[in-house]
Amino acid sequence: MKIALCKSHFAGPISGADETLVAYALGLHQADYDVCVVLLYRCAEDDQYYLRLKQAGVPVSFVVTRSRLFDLVRRCRDLLGHALFFIFLAPGLLPALRRLWQALMQGMTRSHHRACRALLKFIRPDILHVFTPDSGARLLISVGHELGIPVLYQELGTPQHLSALNGHYREMEKVLPLCAEFVALSPQLATEWSARFPSLPSVSVFPLLIERAHTYNFAAPFPLDPGEVVFGFG
Repeated sequence: MKIALCKSHFAGPISGADETLVAYALGLHQADYDVCVVLLYRCAEDDQYYLRLKQAGVPVSFVVTRSRLFDLVRRCRDLLGHALFFIFLAPGLLPALRRLWQALMQGMTRSHHRACRALLKFIRPDILHVFTPDSGARLLISVGHELGIPVLYQELGTPQHLSALNGHYREMEKVLPLCAEFVALSPQLATEWSARFPSLPSVSVFPLLIERAHTYNFAAPFPLDPGEVVFGFG
């Protein structure tokens, strides 16, 4: 079975979603699963998450190998995000900037449908495991469904999210029925997401932590198979 872990892009330099994806990829790879990572947009060669995957031998594929527009939009967003004086002087503009960013990303993403379809047909994964509720995730879910690939969408956040994310979740509701499974990080979050999306047939639990069993299973009476993977949640 070939598992493709998918995301729009690495959002680093530090990102909880990126950390989770890389942890899953490394753990599954070490346990001898056929796993790869698929990103919609190419990351920098020195991106820490990319380097960790590359050093471990986990293949990483990019739907878009070069997008000057994406690079420009992301740099502008980062500059505005770091301009604290701008935030203090004009805090009312932040929601507008977020909406603009979301609209630009959604417009750019639509144009990559054919390239995304071609890459997934070439890789031919048996399962798509998609992270993060953005336009890239929606594209990956839609294309996976078109190709008959079962899609697992994993929600890493809480239903009590920032109001700025409401637009993302309104759009996500349109593609969630295309997923074979919707998962959250803990039983509590699974219950909360079931209430947030009552149309979903079920919400399963896919925990956050992933480590080699023989390292952290202190309660085991004897060493376990070193190829076993253990998931856990707090």
